[in-house]
Amino acid sequence: MLTPMEMRTYVREVLARLIELDTVTGLPSHGVMAYLEQELQRHGFRTHREPATIRGVDHENLVAVLGPDAPDGLCLSGHLD
Repeated sequence: MLTPMEMRTYVREVLARLIELDTVTGLPSHGVMAYLEQELQRHGFRTHREPATIRGVDHENLVAVLGPDAPDGLCLSGHLD
């Protein structure tokens, strides 16, 4: 478990990395999805990416699940614009 100071540092590092990634609308989202998937997996999430094409540009949706495959588990699902 991270101390409050370690958590603050971690969150700042993740946000800085997300800001660095090229996520302009109309470009593929593979880089940012790979980074988010890696970070979620580090924290125990099971993940998979689902390909999607929007206006001829390849994108991905990221699904992340934590806990058992049961009604009380946590599932995050999202996309980027």
